[in-house]
Amino acid sequence: MARPKQDGLLYFSFDTDFFYADKRIKRFHSKYGNDGLIFYIYLLAEIYRKGYYINWDEETADDIASDLHLKEGFIEQVLAYLVSRSLLTMRTLADSVTAITSHGIQTRYQEAKKGAKRQIEVNSEIWLLSEGETASCIKITNNAINSEKNQSNSEKNQSNSEKN
Repeated sequence: MARPKQDGLLYFSFDTDFFYADKRIKRFHSKYGNDGLIFYIYLLAEIYRKGYYINWDEETADDIASDLHLKEGFIEQVLAYLVSRSLLTMRTLADSVTAITSHGIQTRYQEAKKGAKRQIEVNSEIWLLSEGETASCIKITNNAINSEKNQSNSEKNQSNSEKN
């Protein structure tokens, strides 16, 4: 039996100088304290567990607030700060879903996936790295178009089954 396909990572690299190397992190820690840092690290773990981005909605915010015992308003404030300092990027996709990722997240993700025996497909709406920065193991696809094709095929199949 083949091993199930896994897009996410079992672990991700975490720099030992995380707290010191980037002034943005030092300022972030000063402003939001340990609660802010644990939220950011938790969010990174969730993103890497699923792949290179996470869909952000009210349910996700509620789950994280519950897991970390943080107030939802605090989470939204911290998230806005992280986006304003380019530590995270939020993208609203064609289907009105908001995705959270960053250039650094995607760089580390593709580094971790370089040894994969298969090509990793990524969504062109979410992928931030330029063609020159993207490793050969990464295949950029336009998933929005594919999902539209699948939807139209489903509609055709449904109308065919109704005829029978």
